[in-house]
Amino acid sequence: MKPRVRNFVAVGLVALVVVSAIAAGFVISRSPSKAAAPGNLIFSKHDRQLLATAIINHKSTVTLLVAVNKGTTNQSVITQLNNLGASLKYQDVKARYLRVTVPIGNVTKVLGLGGIQAVGLDDTINIGDPRPATAAISPEAVPNPPPPLGPTTPSANPYMPTQDTGAAQFVTSNPKFDGRGVKVGILDTGVDVFTPELQKAKNLAGTDVRKIIDWKTYTDPVADADPTWISMTTDVTATNANNPTFTFNGVTYKAPYNGKFHLGFFDATDPNLNGDPAEDANLGDQIAALYPATASNIFPVLTSNDGYDVWVDTTQNKNFNDEKDMVEYADSGHFDIGTFGTDRTIQSGHLRQSVPFVVQTDPKNKLVNIGIVAGSHATHVAGIATGRGFFGGTSYNGAAPNAQIISVRVCVFTGNCTSHGLFEGMIYAVRDAGADVVNMSIGGFNPFDDGTNVTEVLYNNLVEEYDVQIFISAGNSGAGLSTAGEPSLASKVISVGASFTADTLLANYGSTTTRADNLFQFSSRGPRVDGGFKPDIVAPGSAVSTIPGNRPGEGLAVALPPGYGMFNGTSMASPQAAGAAALLLSASKQSGVDSHNAGNLRQAIKSTTRYLPGYQAYQQGNGLFNVTAAWNMLKRKHIDAYQALSSVAPVSSAADDFTATPGTGPGIFLREGVKAGDSLSKTVSFRRDDPKGSGSMKYTITLVGNDGTFSAPSSITLPMHTPVSISVGIHPTTAGVHSVIMNLTTPESDGVVYQVLNTVVAAEQFTAASNYATPGEAGSVNVADATEFFYNVPAGATAFQFNVTGITGRLKVNVYDIYGLPIYLAPGYQTGGTLSKTVATDGPGVYEVEVDASRASPVQLSTFTISASVLGATLSPTTWVQDPTTIGTTYSQSFTATNVLASATMGVVGTALGSAEAKPGNFAPCNPCTTSQEFDFTVPSGTTALTVRTGNVSDPGSDIDLYLFQIVGGNAIPVANSASSSPFETITVAAPAAGDYAALVLSFDIPNAMTYTLTDVFASPNYGNVTSTDVPAVHNAGTSWTATASTKALASPGTGRFLQGFVQVVTGTTVLAASEVDLKNVS
Repeated sequence: MKPRVRNFVAVGLVALVVVSAIAAGFVISRSPSKAAAPGNLIFSKHDRQLLATAIINHKSTVTLLVAVNKGTTNQSVITQLNNLGASLKYQDVKARYLRVTVPIGNVTKVLGLGGIQAVGLDDTINIGDPRPATAAISPEAVPNPPPPLGPTTPSANPYMPTQDTGAAQFVTSNPKFDGRGVKVGILDTGVDVFTPELQKAKNLAGTDVRKIIDWKTYTDPVADADPTWISMTTDVTATNANNPTFTFNGVTYKAPYNGKFHLGFFDATDPNLNGDPAEDANLGDQIAALYPATASNIFPVLTSNDGYDVWVDTTQNKNFNDEKDMVEYADSGHFDIGTFGTDRTIQSGHLRQSVPFVVQTDPKNKLVNIGIVAGSHATHVAGIATGRGFFGGTSYNGAAPNAQIISVRVCVFTGNCTSHGLFEGMIYAVRDAGADVVNMSIGGFNPFDDGTNVTEVLYNNLVEEYDVQIFISAGNSGAGLSTAGEPSLASKVISVGASFTADTLLANYGSTTTRADNLFQFSSRGPRVDGGFKPDIVAPGSAVSTIPGNRPGEGLAVALPPGYGMFNGTSMASPQAAGAAALLLSASKQSGVDSHNAGNLRQAIKSTTRYLPGYQAYQQGNGLFNVTAAWNMLKRKHIDAYQALSSVAPVSSAADDFTATPGTGPGIFLREGVKAGDSLSKTVSFRRDDPKGSGSMKYTITLVGNDGTFSAPSSITLPMHTPVSISVGIHPTTAGVHSVIMNLTTPESDGVVYQVLNTVVAAEQFTAASNYATPGEAGSVNVADATEFFYNVPAGATAFQFNVTGITGRLKVNVYDIYGLPIYLAPGYQTGGTLSKTVATDGPGVYEVEVDASRASPVQLSTFTISASVLGATLSPTTWVQDPTTIGTTYSQSFTATNVLASATMGVVGTALGSAEAKPGNFAPCNPCTTSQEFDFTVPSGTTALTVRTGNVSDPGSDIDLYLFQIVGGNAIPVANSASSSPFETITVAAPAAGDYAALVLSFDIPNAMTYTLTDVFASPNYGNVTSTDVPAVHNAGTSWTATASTKALASPGTGRFLQGFVQVVTGTTVLAASEVDLKNVS
């Protein structure tokens, strides 16, 4: 591919794109960007990465999700979008939701339209693998193991710990409040319809009824690469009164009757059916195993002329007459189920030799969906929430054993679920299928998410308008601060973290702990980056539950029968909570309590939790769901959850610039600027806008989870529509995180009317007096738990080093940067010894070190000593240019290095030379900007490092962003990005794959016409090396030393290119300072 520059007048980005380096495989510059003007719509950083990918792939349109302002009609916004060439794909008036495709050249203009509350690009979320990361310990090796599983396992058991929330005890005490009469929506990979434990529920009269009452697929037939959607555009006509047949492509098929039909084919060999074997989503392989090796596994599908009746040739014998006439699963109570394979046995422990399916029809668009599960995830989740009669018994059940299920498959077979599919499936569940409560065990960490992304706005709208409570898993990105995931950050959604007890740890993992109540170290923590309250609650995050019956048992050290698996994650915690909520709704429906009031349900649940000792509010939210206590509050019918209180509090963190309201949020969040021993006073203001209220109302203020750090007045009186401020005292006496819940209550309502999460980080400090190092600090962590340490890295530091010594257990260490993003995730655990790591910093601020203990740790309480230091150096001269350069001639230069921070072993080294080319670029003045430039190049084999950077900028006050993509099969795959608030961006990729690449430069803010250069460098020893005479040695702070660097070109860099390398100051492999070496006019 020849280098070229392509200009696009396409998209103006109004803030910087930043995504997780480790989660997305990106190398990122994370300097703060200029804030958008207050009130302006912006795309989130992740949205802009999606947009850059669309541009580089030359997409003509992008799909946007739009939340319409309350009081504005959908149609008024649609009209404006139509004027931009948009195409409406879906809308829901009540939820104020639009899905549209927009010409990519007009995307920026959408931000300027009136009546829009939020907008974002459609995205995919990976569901993740809920299987335990480490194998359980054999029960023979565990003293006093729990009784084995079987038909007599009691309802309160550690394998499916519904007793932790009190669900099992509640049903025992109130046998009719067992979920009957309640419909639970399961938005997931699709629930297996033959699972024995998911066959029966009860109605309010106590009669057994079908448990799975609806089954829909809500992937997009066109956009989502889902081969279960079949085009039925081929029209055929069957004739012959005695033997109706038709012929297509030379093949004759027997029809059910004479008449007109539509023909299509379900291709079970489609590679998109074998997307994620780790999640059992290898449906093509599963189906193929049921048929002879010579079978084509391409199944003819026939629909009636009106498109509503479906026949699938499951025997591949070209005879539809011996197949079942199927209609949609929920159509008139037919509950039609077909099978690939012939085994229709529904029996606990039976390894079923079939794959069941349902059908879904779209006659208008001539489509049929073959409704098959896209993995085990949904079936496991459904078993936790509503399973009944595990292992052939009657006692081992899910949380709400007689609730019914609405199954909505929103994920494809790659393990990905689209944002639009999730939300539109949710709309179907609550609007059309009548769900009383919904579980969605899907979500993920999205950097800098403050709860105002379009998905979170839309979920808030959905809860508010349809009055159905949604439970969403908090995410498995813990235990770092502010790792709770989208879309659970929506304020009206209940975000659920994962807890476990010592009994469950023993039963499901074979490990022991002396702490009764625990949080899983993977459970994502709060607060939101704007200080918002997340997660809301916790629930048990490990369970032996149902999986499709054609899957062997898995997850425990002892063999489980087919159809059962032990999974863990917040994916398992969320259905525990949703199922527990179903019990409350079941009780409400039978007791005359308002069962369709999501606000009251939320208030009762969050007000009555059990706060877990040993953990803070930012980790557990309000604590563990308590079913009985919540019911005792609900049944008093004295909850007013709609007093419309709000708050504004100070926020100080590096991520603050990326929020919708920089400097403020609903709760105090001081990640920066605090140390142990400080005494602060911060102002929090509250406002009351109760649509039914008048006059003033007095609220009692209580603090929950306070370790003595916080103080506040005991009460506040709020008039209508007028902010009232209080002073909150903050006095941390020890380093680390300090958090507290501030609850407002009033006699006018049971429960907590409003609550604020306040979080302060008192970081360890580095000073010259301490040689920029901290003394060793004793630490300890329980098995399957984590503990955190925070360090304030000063300006001038280019590296951060930790040392964990004297380890007595099995540990690993993770490091998070000033934005809370992971910059080092340990590859695995280590037993005993020392764990040390030096990581490059990305600016001054507070870094987090997380020490994590394995479930397989040989001791219940691991101990260690942790210390840290910050490193930095300078090197002069900063550049060395040799022009001209003769191949084979050695050139030398003297350099002076200075250690500016902690004493450390340092040395001056050289790098391999690389072939470099600087290409010119330019942008006209713009704000917001609408231009981008693409630079294409080919990386040769043998390249040890690829560097792309912008420089030689004519206006340093401008702002441009840089994205790097690899071109694979004609598609541009994101590799890395650098999106600071300056025009100087750099990306370096070690050992890049050979092949075609593209760099995209996006203009962000161009006050004046500007020029720049885009330089790409392919480093390889084949071009030569830069070497140094220096020997690594310990250098104290403030000391300088000299070293001589030499270089010799071994090959020409190519026409129009030059050679480039670096002289570096390093400690180990971490670079502390660097000087550029350019060899020009090489011959």
